[in-house]
Amino acid sequence: GVTIRPAESLPLNSTVEANTATTLGGGVYMEDSKLTLRWSNFSANAAVTNGGGLWMTSSVFDGSDSAFVANSAGGVGGGIAAYASQISLADATFNANRASQFGGCLFGETLHNSTFKDSVYSRNVARSGGCMYTFNGRSTHFSNSLFEANAVVSPDTARGGALYAERDEDLHVTDVILRGNSGASGGGVFWQSVVSASILRVTAEDNLVAVLPSTGAGFQLSGCSNVSVHDVTALRNSAANNGGGMAFEQVTDVTISNCVLEGNTAIAGSGSALFSTLNSRRLQVVNVSVTGNTAALAAVHIESSFDFVLAHSVLSGNLEGSLSVSSSTGASIHDLIVTQVTGGERPAVYVRDSTGVEFTRLNVTDINTVVVGAAVMVDDTPPSASRAATAEALAGDNLPTVLFTSCAFERNVAGEGGAVSLRYANTRWSRCRFASNR
Repeated sequence: GVTIRPAESLPLNSTVEANTATTLGGGVYMEDSKLTLRWSNFSANAAVTNGGGLWMTSSVFDGSDSAFVANSAGGVGGGIAAYASQISLADATFNANRASQFGGCLFGETLHNSTFKDSVYSRNVARSGGCMYTFNGRSTHFSNSLFEANAVVSPDTARGGALYAERDEDLHVTDVILRGNSGASGGGVFWQSVVSASILRVTAEDNLVAVLPSTGAGFQLSGCSNVSVHDVTALRNSAANNGGGMAFEQVTDVTISNCVLEGNTAIAGSGSALFSTLNSRRLQVVNVSVTGNTAALAAVHIESSFDFVLAHSVLSGNLEGSLSVSSSTGASIHDLIVTQVTGGERPAVYVRDSTGVEFTRLNVTDINTVVVGAAVMVDDTPPSASRAATAEALAGDNLPTVLFTSCAFERNVAGEGGAVSLRYANTRWSRCRFASNR
């Protein structure tokens, strides 16, 4: 291939094809340089280690109207491997690139002030980060692009079918479509320990995580903080385990707003639309529509979490429950409509082993299940509870408290307790309405 060290280069209408490097940079090797690329093609280049098409360190790369096709790396970065560099890509095509380790299209470590826009990324493959893998970056922006049919192939570590990011800061994904990507966790997006980030006006559809214990078919965020997810649509994503649409683990200060979660599935697990667990704190879900999702347990499942908020939202037509709060502390759920479920074996709203849960202006209507308590079940049954232990707990008022204020339950039908079922539960009710339940 080509070596650039240190220099500036402006290739126009160039083709870099079928070159091989025994170590780094099959097509181009670059260090301490600036490369501006226009109307060029990198195809079928290979590196035994990293950077099949292009390898760079401490460099600036500005590329537009160019294509990276069928490049491969035995290590990371099938298309591009970049270290301590700045990248600007626009109107680019990345197709069928492959890395044996990370980043089928691109592997970037300590990137800074980098932008990827107006591009198409399809059928790229890696062990993690089927398309993009960024690590420890600062100020990275993906926008106005399509990520389609990218995949990760190692079942044990297969994370981030399209986008994988770890320890990045100031990371933003805007006006992007994630379609038909797959992996074991985070079929569309997998972020780990990312700080100060946003996902804005993104559509994630038909993404898949199919290998148990897979989670987060559309998005999975783990250990992230200060993240905004706004105006996102998650459609028909499917997880073999938890979180068909979105999954969150040990996150802090994440806000999800103005989103549509529809037709997602969690086949053997919980949270077909949204799943939160592992001590997540201050997860706020506001103004969302959760419709027609299917899970073994609940469309929205909150487990082992703290200070959760769900407000001004509609949960409709979800099979096997719309909302489940389990083993959590501090949940404010208000101005919520839950409606229109026929069939299934789960209550619409299920609270178990949780404390400090407050429902205000919860409206549950037209739920029809075969279980006890079609609308709401509060269950704090202790393991192998004896009558004596239960009586002692009730007498000492030691059971967790769940509050219901200004709530309404209408036209709900169940095998027993059409509106509400309480099991060893300490609940408080104020100004609630029960009508036409059976």
